[in-house]
Amino acid sequence: MAWEVQFQEEVGIVRAAVWGPAGNDEHVAARDAAARLLLQKQCRRLLVDLRELETGGVVSAQSCFDFGANYSAADGIPVAIRIAHLLPRDAKAAADVEFTSAVATNRGATIRNFESLNEAQAWLLAP
Repeated sequence: MAWEVQFQEEVGIVRAAVWGPAGNDEHVAARDAAARLLLQKQCRRLLVDLRELETGGVVSAQSCFDFGANYSAADGIPVAIRIAHLLPRDAKAAADVEFTSAVATNRGATIRNFESLNEAQAWLLAP
């Protein structure tokens, strides 16, 4: 598997990480696992670490659009959550994430993209 999800107790954030040339199935599995953990922990902060994501996992603009369009409608994801993406170092993968984020934002999700872990956490923890 090219993903993991965990609850970071010390900061109260669910962290999902996806790396390598992960395909749509890995992204959906990580999203759904994060949704379950958000509900279980009654958490409204999701950090998605995509820094090690590589080009090749997302096969088309359509798959990015579909994922973004369904991001906030994923089974069980609470509506009023903040989602911070740590952008991939890979430029093509970063562009795919930015497109997906824009689609999800246009559908009502609260998402921001970051290059810095500290900035992402600060935004998630801000009132």
